[in-house]
Amino acid sequence: MKVFAHRGASGYAPENTLAAIKKAIEQGADGIEIDIQFTKDCKIVVFHDWKINRTSNGKGYVYDLNFEELRALEIGSWYGDEYRKEKIPTLEEILELIPENMMLNIEIKDISRGHRGIEESMLKILKKFPNLKNNIIVSSFHHSIIRRLQELAPEIKLALLTASDLVDIESYFKNNKLDCFSYHPEVNLITSKTVDILHKMGVKVFVWTINTEEDFLYVHSIGVDGVITNYPDIMKKFVTKYKE
Repeated sequence: MKVFAHRGASGYAPENTLAAIKKAIEQGADGIEIDIQFTKDCKIVVFHDWKINRTSNGKGYVYDLNFEELRALEIGSWYGDEYRKEKIPTLEEILELIPENMMLNIEIKDISRGHRGIEESMLKILKKFPNLKNNIIVSSFHHSIIRRLQELAPEIKLALLTASDLVDIESYFKNNKLDCFSYHPEVNLITSKTVDILHKMGVKVFVWTINTEEDFLYVHSIGVDGVITNYPDIMKKFVTKYKE
């Protein structure tokens, strides 16, 4: 079972920062999950929320601010004083840290709130890191993004995220013309039946957000392929502890 660090090792460092990425690497995560979106001037930054208010010393929407305005903010002191020098990272800065044996799950946020064209910009950046081309999974909640990437880069690994129950998963993928490497549901939406169906379709299952032993044991029992967690070190220990 693979262990992905959710926004980096976000249980130990502020989410989606270089510090959180480095911590996840130190803790031996198999992969890292990050969120990307466009700035007003069409730069790709790594940030989860639409608004910067929760985790920075600024206010407003990411897509309403230029890169330099965002870069001037600090995004770590809300978590701890030792992180007050943390800045909003770019996708390139994250990619430069990723070892060749580690996977990177890049979630693209909803393009309807910002500028279209983020898919092309992301692919252009990824081409600068050919050593990681087999390690990248691009995920989204939005079918339009998945389908666009299927057209632009059919070789790339894609994943569908969901926070709602999909009753007939096989028909859902077929009807929406989704060709995905993996499926990323919230933990309370996944069952052994769904895992079996997806595996027969050749689709892997990575579940979020698994932070407790109880949740780990459940998804382990139904045969998922990986977990997305804030605590990669703890989940790695559970993988070893319950390895069959």
